[in-house]
Amino acid sequence: MQRLYRYMVFTVAAVTATFTALAQEVEDSAAHSGSSQPITEQMIEQSVAKSVTNIEFETTRKEQRHSKQISDIRFRHNLNIGIGTPSLVNTALIRDGLVIGDAYEPWMPDNLSDEIHANRHYWGKEYVIYSINAEYLYTVKPWLSLGAKCNFGALWRNEYNGDTYDITGRQRSYNAAAIFNIHFGWLRRNVVELYSAIGVGLAARIERHDGIIVPMFDATFIGLSVGRRVYGFVELGGGISGVARAGIGVRFNTSKQQ
Repeated sequence: MQRLYRYMVFTVAAVTATFTALAQEVEDSAAHSGSSQPITEQMIEQSVAKSVTNIEFETTRKEQRHSKQISDIRFRHNLNIGIGTPSLVNTALIRDGLVIGDAYEPWMPDNLSDEIHANRHYWGKEYVIYSINAEYLYTVKPWLSLGAKCNFGALWRNEYNGDTYDITGRQRSYNAAAIFNIHFGWLRRNVVELYSAIGVGLAARIERHDGIIVPMFDATFIGLSVGRRVYGFVELGGGISGVARAGIGVRFNTSKQQ
């Protein structure tokens, strides 16, 4: 409504100024030509039509320029990278809770010897990366993007002898996932966007010579990005990417789309 009001004011002012200038221009033209021919209605109509065309052209340019400033469609490609906090899904996967089969069930002592071994050994400090995400999106509509996300997680820890404190074992677990995403931008402003996303794919867990692949999902309940070409973002969601996520990204066009 404010933009429409500005355009109305601009048009009225421009037309008023144009009529004044036209009258002066026609009078000056007649004076320079030395002709006493009166100013005809046709002459005024031709001059007005020409000026109105120029006004419409300038107004259209202003509208296009303003539209370009608020529409993310000007950037077809989107790359971002971020990190995520633990979620039920990525925690269970990295700690062997989502895999299926006897070979992956939590180890339990079967006899007295195994129980003595378990009591004499313990796990040391662990180092965990729950979620590192890299995503590419292609903008189909101003509110719709399609893309893919890659996710990585890892866990490192050592097992120690309770008597000698020597290292008796090592655990190195790695997670990787590929997710195909649908991204919905439901509130878009000049540099701010609110959005949601949903995706499905596959996740793999690898530990030494063992591994397994399971179906995986990812969801962004609400996300906020701030910036135009280069931007930062925060998200709340669920799935392999974590509950809370944050990162940075860049939007761009190819040379043919500039």
